[in-house]
Amino acid sequence: MSEWRETIRAEVDLYCQQNSTQEFELQSFLEFSRPTIREQFPKNNNWEAAVRGTLQELRDRDEIEFLSNGRYRVRKEKSSPSVWIEKTQVTDRPYKQDGELQLGRAIMAPSRDTGGGKRYEALRDADVGDIVVHYLQDKQTIVGVSTIESELEEDFDGPPTGRWTERQEQEGGYLRWLTNYQELDSPIAIYDDILHNPVFEDRLRQIREEEEKILYSKNLSINQGHYFTRCPSDLVEILAEASSDLADQLADRGVEGVVDQSTEPADSYDGIVSATEDIRSRLEQQTGEQNWLGEQVAETIVADWTEALRRSNLIKGKVTGADAVKCDQIIQLYEDNTNRLAEQAATIGSATIQKSNLSADQVLFTVLLRDLQEEIVGTSNMNHVKFDKLLKAVHRGAQESEELPSVAEQPANTETITRQLQRAKQVVFYGPPGTGKTYTARQFARWWLHQHSPQSPTTDQLEVVTFHPSFSYEDFIEGLTAEANDGAVEYRIEEGVFKRICQRAQTAYDYANQQEDTGEAPPYVLIIDEINRGNLAQIFGEVITLLEADKRGNFEIELAHSGESFTIPPNLYVIGTMNTADQSIALVDTALRRRFRFIDFPPDLDIIFQQYETESPDAQVAVTGHSSGITRRERLLGASVLATYELNERILNAPQLGKGKQLGHTYFLNHNSSDDIVDAWRYDILPQLEEYYFGQFDRLRDELLNETDTRLIDWETERIQSFDAQALYSALCDLAGAENPALLVDAMQAMPDGNGTGAIQRQPDDAWAAGDRTPDTFRERIQSTLDDDSVESMVRVLDAGEEFGFLDAGRGDGASIMLKSDSVDPRVGIIKLSQDGKIDFRWNWLLDVDTNSLTRKFIEDASRVFTDVSGYKHRWDPSMRENGGFVEPRFDVGDLSDQDITALIEGLRSFTERAATFQHD
Repeated sequence: MSEWRETIRAEVDLYCQQNSTQEFELQSFLEFSRPTIREQFPKNNNWEAAVRGTLQELRDRDEIEFLSNGRYRVRKEKSSPSVWIEKTQVTDRPYKQDGELQLGRAIMAPSRDTGGGKRYEALRDADVGDIVVHYLQDKQTIVGVSTIESELEEDFDGPPTGRWTERQEQEGGYLRWLTNYQELDSPIAIYDDILHNPVFEDRLRQIREEEEKILYSKNLSINQGHYFTRCPSDLVEILAEASSDLADQLADRGVEGVVDQSTEPADSYDGIVSATEDIRSRLEQQTGEQNWLGEQVAETIVADWTEALRRSNLIKGKVTGADAVKCDQIIQLYEDNTNRLAEQAATIGSATIQKSNLSADQVLFTVLLRDLQEEIVGTSNMNHVKFDKLLKAVHRGAQESEELPSVAEQPANTETITRQLQRAKQVVFYGPPGTGKTYTARQFARWWLHQHSPQSPTTDQLEVVTFHPSFSYEDFIEGLTAEANDGAVEYRIEEGVFKRICQRAQTAYDYANQQEDTGEAPPYVLIIDEINRGNLAQIFGEVITLLEADKRGNFEIELAHSGESFTIPPNLYVIGTMNTADQSIALVDTALRRRFRFIDFPPDLDIIFQQYETESPDAQVAVTGHSSGITRRERLLGASVLATYELNERILNAPQLGKGKQLGHTYFLNHNSSDDIVDAWRYDILPQLEEYYFGQFDRLRDELLNETDTRLIDWETERIQSFDAQALYSALCDLAGAENPALLVDAMQAMPDGNGTGAIQRQPDDAWAAGDRTPDTFRERIQSTLDDDSVESMVRVLDAGEEFGFLDAGRGDGASIMLKSDSVDPRVGIIKLSQDGKIDFRWNWLLDVDTNSLTRKFIEDASRVFTDVSGYKHRWDPSMRENGGFVEPRFDVGDLSDQDITALIEGLRSFTERAATFQHD
């Protein structure tokens, strides 16, 4: 023990003895110890700083603890071994896998880091007999426990693999021998089981406020560089709670306070009554556990809640705005105490209810609230079914729904659609087949609901229905259904799709109007696909009057069957789609036409080549260009576009056809092979053209397809031919009048042959080439394009990427994978891995999109985690692009060592964690 530490510890003990306390305040202690310090260390002019430093040293040795506001407390004399955590890895470290230095037999570190700092001094503070918990950072898992057997050796030469620098080996390192290593039967996943487990979050953050040099950071992620750290007793308790296996190991080695004292966990309950009885019994058995819910809510409020639950029909979602506010108060009480409830449920060992979606902590809350109702009101009407409905926001107009998925990017023409929809409350997208009307309606609705909902929208805010000739008022509004009951026939009202979504929207609208701090009610959207195929006047009936924007919420009618008063709330919007090949807009019911606004969706063939990763910039180059990189699919796609331009011009001028029967661009989207394009013509487009002419093949030939001869249609038998890609390509080129079209042959591409050459090879004939483009088929592809070592390295990156992010397959013939993460940006990859072994960083892509909040400064700072990868460099070039850009790094996987791959993976993991923290804050 150093002279300073011995003196300060003696003064602390004397202060506590004289003041009959175990706690002391820093300023009071400085005044108390001043005479002694000045006498023993007269030459130290900065003695107060020295005292503070020594108190920190005593904290690190677990002799005192810091409370808050400058207060300390003396820990009781050590009665059990301390627990430490070693952060290490065994991958690429053979000495850690076998031999005298293997995991659990020894712990070692240089005496100084590469910068000369003393980062590993914690090895000095551990005592013989202390416990070491082993955390493998390459697996993010706690895997075992051992005991320190020896005092510190300070002349260790280092591991036998040359991982230490020459200077570190010369200066000598630290070594302590371990004994009694035991692997855990059930390893602890550090993130899933501990750091990202909401049950422990508050306790973990409290521990981190009091302790700095521990395994994890304030962001609840693993600290970089902390390789041997003390495990505070509170953290030991959390680890023991997460793993009974670890708890047994620590208890067997003499660590106190880790034996699980909880009662045997309950099996799932068969209902709320059995849950109530068991939880009451467990609360009585557990010391210090009681129904604390009454401390947080007044008796009058509980009575109000009971009355609100009595008046409301949560099963059907019929709740008044005033009662919805009271339901919200119940939910808020639960959400304010989720962590406490989870801890209490774990402590008493309560369970879930069979056939219920509620978790154990939610069942506990339900029981505690039922007890309060019985105590205050004399009866209880809260149960697990009602609470489940409240959690699903039924009282706000929601139904059995989940969060509505967002769209990856803002759809086109949103400004126009939004303006017309908000003004008229309903619009119709009309146009020829294949122009993306239904797709745009769905994408726009999801995007718009996310933009205009006060909270994350749910799936019950969007409803889709398709009209057809037999669709009726009873399907749409309401109808009578007959049911036999004991020989008698009973009739009941069955609500239609429009009435149901109106009720949900009305409940949400009423709820919003009861809130003082909210603006508009969340919008609801009904998409009516093929709106012109139904009998509109018959389907809408008397409700058609209510569609007008100025009658929304202000005008009621009486429904024909039920006699109920009915109105359409202002927050309901209707989007219809209309295929003009089936019916002209002029034939739509006049009353409906003036209540909808109509938005034209013409063919847009120019976007086709924007949607694919192609060698050619447009259709003309795809057909006439002679680049060896142009694929069969690309050439056939180009010929299809050019031929469709010509066909649409002929359809426009053809008698009895016109613009409403032109061919749309979506016929040619999402095709991964030339066979897909052949099928689109064979089974979609040509049958559509045949239908236009009602079987009059001579007119079809003369007006539209004269140049195709018999390659596509046998005019004598009046049957569509079974043609291949070559026949289709030549026919389309002739139809389009293409001059000097290139031959339809397989593309050639330079790919590594495994011997370091760039030999020209054909694309592999595999699942990827056949159009099955997934992470698995990418793995298959690289087996034929890379050597074995490169494949192994690439697979390591792919496997790791699936752990902390997800893989998104490219769409080109050349196989590629984007490694993405929701924590960074679900649209844009962090890196792109290609079949030729290239690994490209995507910093400019991340910076350019508006779906994340990452900044240039953040990317510059956070990407420094990759500097351990050999050859990694990034810099900002102000001359690039319009406003400057990153010179993005590129690696060839064959040039990276195993250590480089490990550093790359750790860098990606760290970058995603930092991005999540940055965007959250």
